[in-house]
Amino acid sequence: MRMMLLRKWMMAGLLSATLLSAGMPAAGVWAEETGASEAAPSGGQPDATVQAPGAPNPAAVQAENLPIFAGDKVIQGVTNREDSYFEISKSRKVMPGSYIELQFGHSPTPLAKKSTLTVMLDDVPLGSVFLDEKNLEGAKWKLDLSAFPFKEGFHKLSMITHMEVSDNLCDDENNTANWMIFSKSSLIHLNFAKGYNTADLAYYPAPFLEKGSLRPLVAAFVLPADPDEAELSALTSMSQFIASQVPGNRLNFQVYREVDLTDQAVQGKHLIWIGESGKWKTYGKTVEDQIRKNHEAQGEQGFIALSASPWNSALSELFISGTAADLTHAAAILTNEGYYSQLSGDFIPVPKELAALAQQPAAADQSRGNNKFVTLADMGYGNLTVESPLVGGAHINYNVPSGWKISGGAKLKLLFKHSKTLNFAQSVMSVKVNGQPVDSRKLNEETSEAGSLELNLTNDMIGDSGVIAIDISFQFSSDTGKAACTGNSQIGNWAVINSSSSLSFEVAPKGSMDLSDLPSPATVQSGWSNAALVVPAQPTAEELSTLATMIGTYGKSMKTQDGLTVVSASRNDLGQVLKDKNILYIGAAGKMPEFLGSAKEGLVRYQQNEIVPASKDIELLPALRKQAAWLEVMKSPLNSSLGAVVISATEPQKPPLVAAVMSDPDKASKIAGKLTVIDSRQQTHVFQTAAPVQTKTGAKQLGSLFSVAGTTVLNRLLFIGGFIGLLLVLGLILWFTRYKRK
Repeated sequence: MRMMLLRKWMMAGLLSATLLSAGMPAAGVWAEETGASEAAPSGGQPDATVQAPGAPNPAAVQAENLPIFAGDKVIQGVTNREDSYFEISKSRKVMPGSYIELQFGHSPTPLAKKSTLTVMLDDVPLGSVFLDEKNLEGAKWKLDLSAFPFKEGFHKLSMITHMEVSDNLCDDENNTANWMIFSKSSLIHLNFAKGYNTADLAYYPAPFLEKGSLRPLVAAFVLPADPDEAELSALTSMSQFIASQVPGNRLNFQVYREVDLTDQAVQGKHLIWIGESGKWKTYGKTVEDQIRKNHEAQGEQGFIALSASPWNSALSELFISGTAADLTHAAAILTNEGYYSQLSGDFIPVPKELAALAQQPAAADQSRGNNKFVTLADMGYGNLTVESPLVGGAHINYNVPSGWKISGGAKLKLLFKHSKTLNFAQSVMSVKVNGQPVDSRKLNEETSEAGSLELNLTNDMIGDSGVIAIDISFQFSSDTGKAACTGNSQIGNWAVINSSSSLSFEVAPKGSMDLSDLPSPATVQSGWSNAALVVPAQPTAEELSTLATMIGTYGKSMKTQDGLTVVSASRNDLGQVLKDKNILYIGAAGKMPEFLGSAKEGLVRYQQNEIVPASKDIELLPALRKQAAWLEVMKSPLNSSLGAVVISATEPQKPPLVAAVMSDPDKASKIAGKLTVIDSRQQTHVFQTAAPVQTKTGAKQLGSLFSVAGTTVLNRLLFIGGFIGLLLVLGLILWFTRYKRK
């Protein structure tokens, strides 16, 4: 499980980075030559986030330490290249004092004068060192980045290793003593400052979300004291969009009501205000009045505005105001790149009508019915390049849509090309799926122009994890002589896997409801599925924060919020609205609609301020009953063909327990079964319950013994006749026994 989570963590970061980097501009010449410093014994690692010395305030200059590897990374073989990606958002610029710090060690067997480590950034060499006794164990290598010309977008950090143990490269390649290890403490230390003088909507979603940061979410939401459905819907749209911008992160949103704000709260974070005109009373009214005065906005005119905080000039306020329809349009603008990429300045009126924008086709849009066809581009990858080493590889992860299973296996089609200068007799392409070898093929003249490899993947190869991990490896050989592993030239060794490569398969519903499949049944494949989010009347800040966190977590992979309706639990027609929808309730148990709280499908009830098991399969200690949160999945009590998910707690202040668990990958992975209860320590307790077993009383058991229901009339008569005959025989035996005694 730990290795699976580690792989998911690493691939989550590479998923968005790998092919985005393909569109990255070519790196310019480094203005200042920097040599590699001599390796030294390892020291302590700096803190994960530190303020640069002498910075006037936290908003002016900050520093972050970005990890290069998710865990200790072992490298084996003669020549290998490990690429790692990190992002610099357009709203930030890298300041002097930034550096790379590698911590590593290696086997004592490599030849010191032939074994090297080279570091490159955007394919520009930063330095090289020999692998010798000086850096045999616990070595630290620090490379200065102060003069590197960083640009907006993704940057590629490459560690290229070459290790020789003997004079025979064939033997070296297969020698298990030929290894090197990079410590997980290796890091990229970056000093940041704002990339602009004054706040501008052209940088949105910055400064509220800083992509590429260890802690990308640096803002909180604010809603009026009693938010309505339009304001709640805008909140869910914004949280879903922000979470989608950092797919490798789990965000825990903080939402305030205006009445919850304090001077300390408004001075500590960037704030995103969402509210209809006239509903702000205190802090919100101060910001709104300032914006309307500066931009001469009249009456209830809807607008999106960006301004400096009245309470801390280093912070920014994003203010969304207007009618209910204005909030809907404003949320659409701020969650669609086709719209928000057109923004500039610090104020725009909200248009009364919005032209429909063409959406990029999603993977599901290219499919028909249950037959799915997904390309690498649909997964977020671009052309994958493997170059230079003797052995190199590319890694692809595909997550099977939630709530579905693959039936009948899948077909993997790889389209590729490679260098023509290879020794084809010694050059091979290999494919593994979920760690299992699938096929190996020799490269040839034909595949150098346009290679194609089609593989049938069985259900056993795919497994039940919901992840298809594809590893594509190339073994290159450039030597055309008889001694294939000597005099090897690395220049010109390359292969490119085309982004049109695809997976095709047929999916079927899993047919069971389990919390491990969340957000199913509220979603189907890559979109919301006729779902209704039920929000309690007068929600607390804790309930709103949990709501935003859960929708952000569930909706980050979705293109739009179509298919999700936000409904207040206070509606008089609530039952009518929900009867044809999958239900998702997020809120305290005391505010839960009666038909959910007392549903016969439910496994727990909320009674007298505590949760009580409604099934004999569930046992809860008294302390857990009184202070806990829980997640439960069941059939909808209003429509047995649909589903319902309940995310609740014994107190209005307890829902953040769920958000805290969901924002932690390790803890979130433990949510499963029909019911998961979370205690005050954020520990999860999973209950897998079977259908209730009906116990029979003694009378019923006796009745069932003599039950002849369901038999034919003739069989019934024979049974009755046989039973009477048996009684007669027993009677005769008893009479005869007594007669003989006399």
